[in-house]
Amino acid sequence: MEHVLRMPLDLISRVCAWGLTYLLRRCRSIIAFDGRALAKCPLFSATLHAAGAPLRHCIGFIDGTLRPACRPGIGQRAFYSGHRRRHGLKYQGVITPDGMFISFCGPYPGSRHDMWMLRTSGLLGTLRSIFPGNYCLYGDGGYALTDVILCPYRRPIDPTRQRFNSAISALRIVVEHEFGRILALFPHLTLTRRHRISQDAARQVYLAAAVLKNMHACCYGSQTSQRFGLRPPNLSEYLSVLDP
Repeated sequence: MEHVLRMPLDLISRVCAWGLTYLLRRCRSIIAFDGRALAKCPLFSATLHAAGAPLRHCIGFIDGTLRPACRPGIGQRAFYSGHRRRHGLKYQGVITPDGMFISFCGPYPGSRHDMWMLRTSGLLGTLRSIFPGNYCLYGDGGYALTDVILCPYRRPIDPTRQRFNSAISALRIVVEHEFGRILALFPHLTLTRRHRISQDAARQVYLAAAVLKNMHACCYGSQTSQRFGLRPPNLSEYLSVLDP
């Protein structure tokens, strides 16, 4: 890298850190929740229903993901995920049928569950205050049923409920595909030994990668947008509301 850029390594590191901070500062509003998606709620819900969702007012999917990291020297229990049996940081994302993350929050300690992240992020209150009509998001079994978040039936016996779970789960998988797309575009994020929880850059780089994934989708589309036949906004539209 030093030979390619003809810059000392410490200068390259400072430039990257500045770029990371600048990107997150300018994009902080569209990272927390991109309110422009509200105008597309009828389109999103109609698209998902036409694709087989047994819901008429679902506009997207919510899920959490764990990014493994080196075992910290202090507070190991707080960052240990018993489900994944790894130390790491958790993030929460909301994906819409055009393949865009309209909300991406974190990081949170790896031991925390999805419902805790939803409440702590403030997204639950935001959705309740701004969602038009009776629109909602759909999450997996890690979420509890609320007025704006729906989840699967617990151990359904009735065949109708079983079919409901199967149909919506087949569509919900797209949020996991988009988490995976971040890692495909930025494979260095899979190198656990390079991510130390105590470092600010390790905490923020995944947020920046999610924004850059959205920008990539604006230019080239995504697996989700192709599946639902819904084009994402172009890059100029997506970046038209950057913070100063």
